[in-house]
Amino acid sequence: MSPEAPDLTDVEFRLRNARAGVALSVFCGLYLAAYCLATWAQPHRGTILAVAIGAIGGSLAMLAVPLRGILPSCAAAPGASSTRCASSTCARR
Repeated sequence: MSPEAPDLTDVEFRLRNARAGVALSVFCGLYLAAYCLATWAQPHRGTILAVAIGAIGGSLAMLAVPLRGILPSCAAAPGASSTRCASSTCARR
C-alpha cells in the first residue's frame, strides 16, 4: 500500500473559519467604536471605546499567529483518536 496524500481540506476549513471569526470580531468592534463615538456624552464611553479598540487589536493579532502549525490535523497525527480528529477521513484511517 502506498501512503495516502494528506487531506488538508479539514485544516483549510478551520483556517477559513478562523479568518471569518477575525473579520466578524473586527466588524463588531468597529460597530461598537462607532456607537461609542456617536453617543460620547453618555457615561463610560472612553472605557467602552478602549475595550473595543483592544478587541479589534487582539482580533487582528490572530492573523499573525501561524494557525496552520497549531491546528491538529489527520496528517500531523496519523494515529489520532476519533475524539481529537472527528472528520470522516480520519476515522477511516
